[in-house]
Amino acid sequence: MPDSEPPPDASPTPTPSNPDPPTSTRRSTRARRAPNLPYTQSQTPQPTSNRRKRTRAESEVASDPEAAADEVDLSESSSSDDGDETPDEEEIKAKRKANKGKRAARGSGKRAPKKPRTGDGPKPRAKKTTGPKQKARTMSPEEQIEDDGSAVLFDEIMGAKNIDTVANAWLEKYTTDQSEAIKDMINFIIKACGCKTFVSQYDAQDQDSAAETLTNIQEQYARSSIQDYALVSKRPEVRKFRKQVMAFFASLVAHIEAKNLLFGEDTVLENIQNWVAALSSSTCRPFRHTATFVCLNIIEALCDIAGDVMKLNLATQRQLEVEEEKGRKNQGRIAQLKKKVEEGEGKSDAFEKLIKDIFDTVWVHRYRDVEPKIRADCIRKLGDWISSSPAIFFDGAFLRYLGWVLSDLSGNCRLETIKALQKIYENKDCTGGLRSFTERFRSRLVEMATLDSDVNVRAAAVELLDVIREIGYLEPSDVEEVGKMLFDSEPKVRKAVMGFFVKTVEDEYDSKVEDLGGADALEQFDTEDDSKGVKLSWLRLKCLVEVLGQGEADGNEDEGESQGVAEKTGDTGVKLGGWDSRISLAGEVLWEGFEEVQEWEEIAKYLLFDHSNPQSDDEESEDIEEKLRRICALTAKEESILLQILNASIRASIEAGSENPAHSVKKSHKKKDAKAVEEHAEQVSRTLTNYLPQLLKKFGAVPDALSTVLKLFQVMKLDVYQILRQETAYSNLVDEIGRQFLAHADESVLKETSMVLLHSNSFDDLKDVTGRKIESLYEDCVVRLMENVKGRNPTTTKFSDAALTDLINSVRRLDYLSTLASSTEVLESPPPGVSEKNKTPLQIIAGLLARAHSTDELEEELMVRTLKVVVWYFMWKIKTLAGTPPSEIADTDIDDLQDNRSEILTSISKTIESRRHRDLLLHPVTTASIHAFLDIHIHFATLRRTFDPQIAALNDDDDLSPISRLPTLAPPISESYQRVIHELFTKLEKRLATALGKNLPPNPPIPFTSPREESPEPDSSDDEEGQPPQAKKSFDHHVEWDRHHTLLLTRENALCELTGKLVLACLSGTLLPPRWRERLEFNKHLLGAGFRGIVDHLDQKRMAELREKKEQAKSRGRKKKEDGEHKSTEMVESDDEEPDVDELDRELEEMEKEIEEENEEDRQEEEEKGEEDKENEEDKAEKEGEKQDGEGDVEMEDA
Repeated sequence: MPDSEPPPDASPTPTPSNPDPPTSTRRSTRARRAPNLPYTQSQTPQPTSNRRKRTRAESEVASDPEAAADEVDLSESSSSDDGDETPDEEEIKAKRKANKGKRAARGSGKRAPKKPRTGDGPKPRAKKTTGPKQKARTMSPEEQIEDDGSAVLFDEIMGAKNIDTVANAWLEKYTTDQSEAIKDMINFIIKACGCKTFVSQYDAQDQDSAAETLTNIQEQYARSSIQDYALVSKRPEVRKFRKQVMAFFASLVAHIEAKNLLFGEDTVLENIQNWVAALSSSTCRPFRHTATFVCLNIIEALCDIAGDVMKLNLATQRQLEVEEEKGRKNQGRIAQLKKKVEEGEGKSDAFEKLIKDIFDTVWVHRYRDVEPKIRADCIRKLGDWISSSPAIFFDGAFLRYLGWVLSDLSGNCRLETIKALQKIYENKDCTGGLRSFTERFRSRLVEMATLDSDVNVRAAAVELLDVIREIGYLEPSDVEEVGKMLFDSEPKVRKAVMGFFVKTVEDEYDSKVEDLGGADALEQFDTEDDSKGVKLSWLRLKCLVEVLGQGEADGNEDEGESQGVAEKTGDTGVKLGGWDSRISLAGEVLWEGFEEVQEWEEIAKYLLFDHSNPQSDDEESEDIEEKLRRICALTAKEESILLQILNASIRASIEAGSENPAHSVKKSHKKKDAKAVEEHAEQVSRTLTNYLPQLLKKFGAVPDALSTVLKLFQVMKLDVYQILRQETAYSNLVDEIGRQFLAHADESVLKETSMVLLHSNSFDDLKDVTGRKIESLYEDCVVRLMENVKGRNPTTTKFSDAALTDLINSVRRLDYLSTLASSTEVLESPPPGVSEKNKTPLQIIAGLLARAHSTDELEEELMVRTLKVVVWYFMWKIKTLAGTPPSEIADTDIDDLQDNRSEILTSISKTIESRRHRDLLLHPVTTASIHAFLDIHIHFATLRRTFDPQIAALNDDDDLSPISRLPTLAPPISESYQRVIHELFTKLEKRLATALGKNLPPNPPIPFTSPREESPEPDSSDDEEGQPPQAKKSFDHHVEWDRHHTLLLTRENALCELTGKLVLACLSGTLLPPRWRERLEFNKHLLGAGFRGIVDHLDQKRMAELREKKEQAKSRGRKKKEDGEHKSTEMVESDDEEPDVDELDRELEEMEKEIEEENEEDRQEEEEKGEEDKENEEDKAEKEGEKQDGEGDVEMEDA
């Protein structure tokens, strides 16, 4: 590799320098033949303003310190496109400018003999000579051969069953008719590019005009509308193009070498390379990509042959050494072997020189091409060459390219680099020479494993670092940093880091074994059959929880600073619950690769084991069992972690249908083996009945551990208690769960307890027991609520902090119970045994709502919880009323409902108004109040839809019927409150846009009949916090990214929740649909797919079509099932099968994708319209300059 390459910067990411002014010579001093390019450096046109912008962007895409030494890339990059399905941007502009040139020629009445210019690339000029000037040869229509059989080689290669025959036939043709064979080869490449204009035999003979000939072909190609070519096409006829081309050139180079045509003057490869090198620098991506691919395969074929030559040289060298060591030396034999060695070394040097010459001619320029696919191909091949031909390519001069591309903007290029490096690191012969490279780029590899935006890159980087760790090139801090990726949100990354993490645990285990006296001492200790003693397998679990505890502590060190309302519900009143813990996510992955995690019964026994037995004070006098007992003792934190691992292990076992991952039921066979999975889940549930009561008793006093134990109930088939005739045991278990619900105020315990009761209520045989327990809990909570008030006015009384905490806990429990069963009867009548006969629980709750004037944290928490209880009450009340026959609805029922609605909405309205004027619109209490305000109006709007047909059927005599008054309870929201809602919606939009790093368009439509000026948006104190990572000065740790990601999710959730309520309000008529729909759709394409999907529900017609298509898909599935039943009556299992859910889901996803594509097309049309306007202005500004250039060219041609 030449030493003239500029060294990289100190950072892993090389920064390109600006190219030098055009000169006629190259800066590099490397001695090699320059390729015949369509234009020289001195003829490269200066970029226009529009092209300068693209050049800057593209130089950043393919950043490299050698940019100053490459005179081709900057000029060619402006015409390369970024996609496969659309033509290059420069090709489109080239076509547009070509048409302009034609119109200008027709308008002047004088046709210039010169070909029209295009925007594809620079204008070709004649070389400077001392003789008379020769005009550039333009292909005539007769010479622009269409696809009339000129590209026969393409058809032969694609249809060949024996590729060696094709390669040998082409070489035979070359020896007899060189120009015809070269023509076939070039036309093969041209046709592979999708071009239908080919070269003639005359062009193939004239090597000097190759660049100009190809330029003419490119102009013809630019005028066409070709968007596809063989390398990227998915058409069946070219699906095996890559494989066939690789085989062809491997065979061709082998035949060339066998016939001694590889070296010398005017060789076969040299003639091919003249054209291929020119095509590889084309401004058209298909030409550039295909030619580069051909060149890469030629190098690979040369490497294979060079490798064979080197192996033969080594064998000859060994023979020579053996002959020289003999006592009686055969001088003739030695001389013959020495000559053979010299010839072999000379041949190896010739191969190396030829390979490096092609490498420097093409690869060095194309590995930083603007097209990611070309860059990825180059990197992939370089990795193969370093692995297969280390004698040539295993050198720092080539390895540095892989290090530089680690910072490529394309995720696919970074992924290919990681894969290439993994091959090299796995080659034991190369590990010694990789120390320097590892030291230089190790930090970048760790950064990619922890922070890369591409999931596949992160997973591959973790696997690569695992290999580097085995070699011993990773620092302990790097090992710890990568090990934390076991808690990553992506399953693929967690699975990739599993092996890395398990080896870390093994290191910890080996350390503890040494502390116990070594493996020999432990071999004598075997208590696996002793069910009462400590077990050796627990030591590995102990190491596991210790390592997990370290990662969990680092991940949670900045969490949980306060337990106030803002922290619990997010910064906008949105509660982000229902997520699995980090340990549970890690446990699901460890179940597949950690043998001890699969034995969930052993984990349960370990947790129930009593470690408090008396131990010897003198550790030196302890025997092996006592030492093991002491080391295996778990702390409270470690017990909590191990409980979560137990939960993950049981879940994974039930989902897999087996205790062992090797015997798990595949997802594709879940339907077929549903019975086996069901039986396994039932067996696990039977076993759990022995452990859960003990776990509940032991960890009932610890909220974190208790919430994890309660999660185990949710994976059980609780009807096993009925099968096992253990109804009493189940009743006692439910009573214990109810006691825990009343004894704890922790949010996680209340949530998991309610989830257990909800899960229990899903089993028909257990509904009676569960229903009675829910009613009992309701009564206990209401009694506690009324005892907390103690006859005082709930609105004006100043409660102590302890009394407020009790009130909050009572209301919080009512909130969770309201998710399980109706709360109307409990809240509308005082509980038995309570002396306050004049007040109902609902009246007390309504009085608590009026306390919203205070900004105390406990008062705000009480307000948020009370609002939720009120919304649940109205939902259950209206549902009950809708299911009641009209004749059974009394006036008193309507009066009570109207009074309750009026009182509660008045309190909520006062809260909204008071906090809005104090600039507290984004405060959780205000946001929760607006949500409750909308929910109540939406619930009452359902009364209109339910009773409108019955009201319309009433006679004149029935006008006084109670149900005729129901529509008066569902009026639209007044304009004053619509303004408040719109103001909150606008603020949430701006906050999410800030977190996304986007700017929203100004002047959104106002959904009011008489719009007035909105209050100015105050500067948010946490706008800086909401900036995306690109706006920060530095994000040098993944925790910063996690914080930003959490903030982004919180703000997106806040906006989506409010938007969902606004969509329901529009559909129910609570808000004016046309005006609000226009406002909601204004920023639909800027704020994420979740927001866009919610707003799309405003289009009821489209959603109805979607539902109809889904029903049609289901009916097709049922019909297919019935047809199957008619065809065969022997398939008993299929009789009870439902339609293929996976197929229905795929069809539904396709429909949703169509809707998404339509929305995306609308957005792109808007963007393209703006870009076209901008381009028109730029074209107008460039028009005069281009016109002057054209007139000057005409004058030169006339002269």
